[in-house]
Amino acid sequence: MHPPTPLATAGARPVLVCLGGAHTAGKTTVGKTLKQRGFAYYPELGDILRENQTAHSFNQGMRANESWDDFVFRKERERDYKILKEHNLVRDGSVIFVETWHIQNLAWSAFRARLREKCESIQGWKAEEACHESNFFKAFDENYASKTRQLLSKQYPKEVGDFLKHYEEALENVRYALERYRKVCFIDLKIDSETRQRREKKYSSTTSPVDHEGGEKEACRLDAENSFYTESFVKCLRSSSDVAASKLQYISIKNDEDGADVVEVVASKVMYVAESLLSK
Repeated sequence: MHPPTPLATAGARPVLVCLGGAHTAGKTTVGKTLKQRGFAYYPELGDILRENQTAHSFNQGMRANESWDDFVFRKERERDYKILKEHNLVRDGSVIFVETWHIQNLAWSAFRARLREKCESIQGWKAEEACHESNFFKAFDENYASKTRQLLSKQYPKEVGDFLKHYEEALENVRYALERYRKVCFIDLKIDSETRQRREKKYSSTTSPVDHEGGEKEACRLDAENSFYTESFVKCLRSSSDVAASKLQYISIKNDEDGADVVEVVASKVMYVAESLLSK
């Protein structure tokens, strides 16, 4: 359940911009550049929590029987309340940047569950996907009598059960934000696998979350799947009959070149998108 955060008048609401993309896409680099320009920026929560785990103990801050994804979803929701309270939705013309957020946290959950792979193993999946106009997550919406959802839940009760819990949480949390911000925009920073490999070698501190879970092959799957799940979830949200869903935007920006000048250009593109949303 969400705390009763009061709704502000339409003119006083800021814009929330989520910086997303694959590993090494430049989310943090662009976010820090925007922070230097005076904008509110909240880094990827998973990285912060992972650093705390390393510095203290693996279950630092985690509840009993709480999985890593459960932990991240809970802490992201708590940070949402903190952001809303700090900005109090009265700073007309403000833009808030947050990295990864609920949308890409769900993509991580789907990736770990190998959800797409499981769906494709179910007989009749292609027909159901076509029925939903290739809107992947529609098959998991509880408002639909989904044969795929039923079969997957029966065949993979733990993995799919955990994912469905995260799916419902992500839906609720994004809708909660849509009711309280003027606009919410997911900016997907796009890179190719060659760029990821180059940046991983160039920046020693940049370590892929799947380096020890299958190497390069698994990293490539992560890039492709993460992008697929992210775009599919945004598409699912935007197709909702909920009036607030019309406030959700999705924009992709190519970011496969390196250099300080390139970072400034990409940050300026992100600022332009945010400022254009403020004017609408």
